[in-house]
Amino acid sequence: MRNFLILVIVLMVVAALSNPSHSTHREKIKATFKQDNPLISAVGGGEVFTRLVDYHSYILFSTTTLDDEKVSTGIFGMVWVNRVNIEE
Repeated sequence: MRNFLILVIVLMVVAALSNPSHSTHREKIKATFKQDNPLISAVGGGEVFTRLVDYHSYILFSTTTLDDEKVSTGIFGMVWVNRVNIEE
């Protein structure tokens, strides 16, 4: 039991220290946006889109949202971007 507790504490410390920053989320969102919308990205649409998202840090992980819709989730230094419909 003690080893399990130590493992959990170590994982929590690693997660907190490697929590992706706002700029990491923005870069990953911009890259994904560019893949999904190459024409709009050519005129700076990806940069505009990344400026609209709100960053939320929960110490162990972080997210970004746009109008209460989750755009990305990050933990252990990695960021996953959800597909967001920009036509709405």
